[in-house]
Amino acid sequence: MRDRWPLRQRVVAVFTAAATIAFVALGLFVYYRVEATLHDQARVSLDAQMDALADLPESARRGAIGAMTGEFFGQVLTPAGAVVVSSPQLSGSMVTGDLPGLAQGEDVVVERPVLLIEEDEREAAILLLRRDGDQVLAVGTSREDLDDALWGVRTQLLIGGPLALVLASVAGYLAAGAALRPMERMRRHAEAISAQSSGERLPLPAARDELHQLGLTLNQMLDRLEAGLQRERRFVAEASHELRTPLALLKLELDLALAQPRSADELVAVLRSADEDVDRLTRLSDDLLLLASSQDGRPPPDQSDVDVRSLLKKSAARFSARARQEGRRIVVRCEGRPVVRAHAGRLERALSNLVDNAVRHGAGDVELRSTWQDGRVSIWVTDRGPGLDDALRARVFEPFGRSSAPRAQGGRGLGLTIVQAIVSELDGTVTVENRSDGGGTVATMTLPGRAGQP
Repeated sequence: MRDRWPLRQRVVAVFTAAATIAFVALGLFVYYRVEATLHDQARVSLDAQMDALADLPESARRGAIGAMTGEFFGQVLTPAGAVVVSSPQLSGSMVTGDLPGLAQGEDVVVERPVLLIEEDEREAAILLLRRDGDQVLAVGTSREDLDDALWGVRTQLLIGGPLALVLASVAGYLAAGAALRPMERMRRHAEAISAQSSGERLPLPAARDELHQLGLTLNQMLDRLEAGLQRERRFVAEASHELRTPLALLKLELDLALAQPRSADELVAVLRSADEDVDRLTRLSDDLLLLASSQDGRPPPDQSDVDVRSLLKKSAARFSARARQEGRRIVVRCEGRPVVRAHAGRLERALSNLVDNAVRHGAGDVELRSTWQDGRVSIWVTDRGPGLDDALRARVFEPFGRSSAPRAQGGRGLGLTIVQAIVSELDGTVTVENRSDGGGTVATMTLPGRAGQP
């Protein structure tokens, strides 16, 4: 039930409980310290009376004890407890029964009830006893003043403590409300933020405290969410554009074929063109499905050991015919026989996308190279093309990321995005950079792997 309380009430409840414990502990400490102080003061006063009485000769003690009519009183007793001389306000012996065994000059403080002539009942008193030769000197004082002082302290604590606790609880309630007010403002503002007003941010309190840091973190999260939303919107718009183009061409070709009678050869040509457009739509839809499956947390397909050298040779053979048409070559260089644990089809697709980019947009020979070192297999795809311009380099892995440079012409703009998705599934990294010696690009995939049998 307590967990269902509002945060403000829970804070005040904890604060009140802590304040109650603190006030009770402080009250007990003050009470017992006052009691100890009053006892010490009474003992000091009794010591002074005892010293003054002990310094007097025996004949003078009678007069001194007889003169004790104020807050102090005294008696001279025999070791058996018989009264030799007593202050006038006392009735009977202050110490009933045998006196405690006292050594010569030893002081003993006891609390005993004494009967005063002016009182109808015995009254608690603090007594100081000292052995002096064959006599026992006793001086005492009533506890009434001490008890009255303690009662006053106790009364003030019992009245002032709860009042202070109430004031502290009210102050804690107001302080908790003031502390939570910026959070409530952020909550109301967050409630009003939607996809249509995603540019708004939470108001930050002026104080550089924990709430300010919380608001700052939430605003940073909103920035990331807005950036992701903008990417998704851009992706949907560009994907729709990519799908619309082949669909429009397919529709146009079919409309033209149906507009007037066609010969069999013309219809076959239309169907072949339509088949190419359907193939293009199929590849695009496959790419979109692969990206969706990599982003929604689905487990990757079953993996097996993939021979990287064989993979490089297979990709080189696949694109060699296109490269030869342009008077170019695809060269394979592989050190050792590295092995990668991956889904063969998806890894081949990632490598094919890199090689396709190098053949399509690059120039000169394309080099496929691989090495293994320290449990990592690196695969390089290098060309001698125009390289990446600054605009494309900043968003090379974004879906449909293109620029106006010659390298960006043609293609669907999903190739490198798919490469990054496949490599990320394998806990690897991929980079695409311009060659350090100028002219051309180098794409690098780095994956966990091992050295296979030569």
